Amino acid sequence: MTGCATGRSRDRSPDRNRSRSCQSHKILDGNRTGSCQSHPPGVKSPVVTGPQNTRISYPQDQTPYNLIVFSATDAVWVYRRNHHSVFAAVHRLVEHGIPFATVIRDSRHDEPPPRSTPPFYTLPSHSEAMPFRRDDDPFTTADYERYKEQCRTVLYRPGGRAALMQGGLFWRIAKQYINTVAVTSGPSTDATTYGHCWGFKVKSSKYEGQVFDDLLTNDVAEVLCGVVYCFSRSDKTGPCTIKKSYFPPPNLWYKTRNRLNTGYWSQENENWFQGLCTGYANGTLAPLPVKEWRKRLRAGARRERVIHESMEKLCLKFIKSFEPVPAQQAEEAQVVAGGEQGPPEIDLV
Repeated sequence: MTGCATGRSRDRSPDRNRSRSCQSHKILDGNRTGSCQSHPPGVKSPVVTGPQNTRISYPQDQTPYNLIVFSATDAVWVYRRNHHSVFAAVHRLVEHGIPFATVIRDSRHDEPPPRSTPPFYTLPSHSEAMPFRRDDDPFTTADYERYKEQCRTVLYRPGGRAALMQGGLFWRIAKQYINTVAVTSGPSTDATTYGHCWGFKVKSSKYEGQVFDDLLTNDVAEVLCGVVYCFSRSDKTGPCTIKKSYFPPPNLWYKTRNRLNTGYWSQENENWFQGLCTGYANGTLAPLPVKEWRKRLRAGARRERVIHESMEKLCLKFIKSFEPVPAQQAEEAQVVAGGEQGPPEIDLV
């Protein structure tokens, strides 16, 4: 049998977590770039969506958290919607399955109640249990129901809103179980009280410290994708484990060669998703191995990637074209472009 991977690859080394955090997550406040702080040793790394992070803010906005988007294309998309608050922008983003984050400052971090015990899933050492089975055991509709029950378990937690903010496939899966309104209320107690957070650190003239938000860790993302580890054996490789899943696992979904990860949830994506759910529910489809998912996602991916990269370059150029203007001109421009509240401020991260 080919395509077997011996053992289960789950690298959680602190060094790798630190590298990913510093490369992907920085905050910009004003004209000064924030420094990046790594995850503490052992903290689970979040699923990240892109290298270009952007903070969007609105004049006179009272929303108690900051909005971060992960691409220049998304930043321009929000800018053109002419919202007047972060709350309104977040509501629109979650409607379309576009990735974003809602972060709060360390000064708003709540202390745990006296003698309280942190939820087990917020502990750095916790990892979600993954199902194991024999490869020759056929999948049934009962297995699919158990998968959905496991999704409910992880999404019904306060920090389950992180899946909705992740956008794309994880947003669509989460929509089946939790209301999108959960996102607009800001970071949950998993982040604000027990420190289940991203490794952001900001240092500027206005603020210095950690910022918090709920995160979607890789193990929870694998639960949502329905990852199952199947034991097998062949004459060539001996005992081995094959990774199968109901939906593409996170490491494949975020690869550039994925025709379905377009930055938002399209009608094509919805048709694909509904077809899979129907097939699993009536027993005509079964989870696929990683090799097969990779093959299916790559079909037509080159064209989508070229379009996405071209759009990203244009949007990034547009954002960088913003230059300071005299106060009087800026006030007039705000009235024309965004009404009394003015247009949003866009900071590259």
